[in-house]
Amino acid sequence: MPTYALVLIWLLILLTIGMFIVAIIGMSRPGLKL
Repeated sequence: MPTYALVLIWLLILLTIGMFIVAIIGMSRPGLKL
């Protein structure tokens, strides 16, 4: 597997985790709008 493909997969994983955390914070704080 090429290195750039591995980096791309890691970026997608980190982005998914980040959006999941933001969603949890957004649900716990209804007043927070991004």
